[in-house]
Amino acid sequence: MVIPVDNNNRYVYRAPPGLFTMAENTPQNATGMPAEQSRSNTKNHVWLFIFVIAVLLAVITFVGQLRQQNVTDHGLVNWRVSYNAAVLEAADNDKPILLVFGAQWCGPCKQMKAFVYSDQKVADAIEAGFVPFYADLTDEQGPSVELAQRYGVSNIPSLLVLDAEGNPIAGTVGYMNKAELQMWLNSAEQRYNTPAVTTAG
Repeated sequence: MVIPVDNNNRYVYRAPPGLFTMAENTPQNATGMPAEQSRSNTKNHVWLFIFVIAVLLAVITFVGQLRQQNVTDHGLVNWRVSYNAAVLEAADNDKPILLVFGAQWCGPCKQMKAFVYSDQKVADAIEAGFVPFYADLTDEQGPSVELAQRYGVSNIPSLLVLDAEGNPIAGTVGYMNKAELQMWLNSAEQRYNTPAVTTAG
């Protein structure tokens, strides 16, 4: 409002009481938002950002642990869940079966899982040419024991390549490194793909 302040008829603008209360007591930022509210929103955004980063790190760590566990315990090979399932898949896809016998107490078996079956090239070669099944003999009363008896397996690690009817095509016993395993698999696959030659009697 405009009010006179002296006898010389000079007037000044004096704001009504309370008009500048916000400007004096609650500074505003460039957007017109009260500075205190702006600071509060900024803090909320910071905490949200920290929360998102923490969640992402937790997910990455969890996935990494799963992958490490998968490599350590099973390698990268997609072992089938049962021997019967492997037989059916082999028949449907005209592939040989890679039957591997091992156990948790077997040192060479664990080394092959950790350092051979964990190699991507080895896993890809097995998946491309075979239907793999890992027969775990850790439990002496487990279902794989009967399978070992059927094929006369007494030492592990033991690897067999079978046709879809369960007939052995190739077999080997003992630890193999990546190069040795790939050479053996190539030989077994060639034997599977080569028809047996019969002679007229």
